[in-house]
Amino acid sequence: MHFVIQNEFKASNFSFLFQNLKTFTDLLSVSFNKNKLYFQSTDSANITIFELNIINDWFDEFDVNSHVSIGLNTNILAKILSTREKGHSIKFEYTDESPDNLRIYFESDNKEILKREFEIPLVDIEQDIMQIPEQETNADIQLSSSNFSNVISHLKLFGDYATIKCNEEIIEFTSHSIETGKMKVNIDINDLNEYSITEDMELKTSYTLNYLNNISTFSKLTKYVFIHITENFPIKIVYYLDDTEDKDKSLCFYLAPMIDNDN
Repeated sequence: MHFVIQNEFKASNFSFLFQNLKTFTDLLSVSFNKNKLYFQSTDSANITIFELNIINDWFDEFDVNSHVSIGLNTNILAKILSTREKGHSIKFEYTDESPDNLRIYFESDNKEILKREFEIPLVDIEQDIMQIPEQETNADIQLSSSNFSNVISHLKLFGDYATIKCNEEIIEFTSHSIETGKMKVNIDINDLNEYSITEDMELKTSYTLNYLNNISTFSKLTKYVFIHITENFPIKIVYYLDDTEDKDKSLCFYLAPMIDNDN
């Protein structure tokens, strides 16, 4: 099994994505079949579920003949990917002859960019894939990724949780604490590319800002983030890996709402 990413934009995003997974988990099981790369995991507190789908045609080369699952230490993988230079292609290779290791290659036609080769030991991970049912959402928001990241990081300065309130007229983010006071951000729905909400409904849900902040760091992957809110269900936050908005080329997070908050 091997796959190759030569496109600089894709290689950079792939590297960034996997480097930042260590924020959520130390160990990750990644699955491959002839159609795609896939993983699903949770953070250590089981509050956030995250999953990645990358269909085979996203890669420059994708040679997988049978189902393969490998367990990775995300901290080691992040160290390896941090050494990648702009202009390096990425190649992952796994063979039956060396079933306990994964080889990673950074290569370039530019003689000024030195090639790198790594061998990472694999780990045994027992993990069940959860079936996440599709929900009919109450509110769907397409927001600038940079705005989302900035809002969340700033809200975190003023409290431990964020409350999102939205209706047919406004979207409002707030956080507060006794020590620091309160911050509120109003988003004019006329400034959004896409926004819809169930008629005559007002949603008000709260989420832990530590987790929202970790999710928002992936905003560098794409221009827009898609936020789907359903009453009494986890919020769904999606980053599409290209402009097609294809779920088979996406990184998706599910974050459970807080219960019995004071807001």
